[in-house]
Amino acid sequence: MTTEEKNLRLVFYIHSLVNFGGAERVFLLLLQNLDRKKFDITLLMCKKEGRYLNEIPRDVEVVSLEEDKTVYAIPKILKFIWKRKPDLFFTIRNILLAAVSKIARVLSPQTKFIVREVIIPSMHNQSEPFPKLFDLGYRILYPWYDRIICQSDDMLEDLKTTYCIKPGKLAKIHNPVDARRISRKLAVDQVEIADGRRIRLLAMGRLMHQKGFDLLIEAFSRLPEEFCLEILGQGEQREMLQKMIDEKNLAGRISLAGFREDPYSRIAAADIFVLSSRYEGLSNAILEVMLCGTPVVAFNCPGGIQEIVLHGINGLVVPPCDVDSLAEGILKASKTIFSKGKIKNSILGKFALRERVLEYERLFIDVSDSTGCHR
Repeated sequence: MTTEEKNLRLVFYIHSLVNFGGAERVFLLLLQNLDRKKFDITLLMCKKEGRYLNEIPRDVEVVSLEEDKTVYAIPKILKFIWKRKPDLFFTIRNILLAAVSKIARVLSPQTKFIVREVIIPSMHNQSEPFPKLFDLGYRILYPWYDRIICQSDDMLEDLKTTYCIKPGKLAKIHNPVDARRISRKLAVDQVEIADGRRIRLLAMGRLMHQKGFDLLIEAFSRLPEEFCLEILGQGEQREMLQKMIDEKNLAGRISLAGFREDPYSRIAAADIFVLSSRYEGLSNAILEVMLCGTPVVAFNCPGGIQEIVLHGINGLVVPPCDVDSLAEGILKASKTIFSKGKIKNSILGKFALRERVLEYERLFIDVSDSTGCHR
């Protein structure tokens, strides 16, 4: 793109910023860091709500459709595309908008549609109300996107083999992580002094089946008394998990501590972070944990764990969903001396914010310049 060319008109679409997780964090990082000499950015939302609205840059136009669900907002989305005729429309995991893209091409032929996948679809779809319908949507509608961004090799392979999406439609870009932001948070927040009598384990995420906290509690019950565990997050399984903790007489050692907006001081104070997920995207939680210098013990679940956790350097990986192996891995990690510097350095290069943002910029420009979909 030369200086004489106009900026690309780039529209980000997201429902809201109420349920804020790793996908939303990456969304915000892109909004904050994309080159304004290349892109004019508009953020389109179903509802302009959520605790992170104040992190949206002031030069980003925010348009609220004032609808509760994307399905109700479709006519307004189509009207917006027809009037604005953006060059690029970018969203997060969304089958419905793949269908919308087909109609929108009639209203605005130059608009290209890009989606960022955030999970292993074939596994996550099984938790949806109608799994076969979701699988059908991926197989039939997802190829209508001009490009699908995957976070990991596992994700890319799943889309290619399970849903027969052509390789030319797929691109892999690792998640960016904002090292400076985490460093600032750690500098401000006081890190708790470790209690040498206890080995502190930490886990974090939405309290749901995917995250496998039931497996973690089962594994934890096999550990000696000096281990304690704090689980940060909230979700639909809280009551079930608390009941499980009580039945195993672990209430004095395991705490369901709820959501924490800035958990970095807790992460830095932990001896080990445990990821017990049944499947994942490319875990943003692990990336942020390692930037705090904390080692990770993780199930080698589908999603890209092996692309982050370097066994023996920044943590340990154990066979997926194997609670005995998880307990053994935690014990082994507690006796291993990890270098905080090596843990941080293992993340700083591969997932550096600036380099990943540049990859997104190149992809956006490439898709905008293409004359048609890759088939």
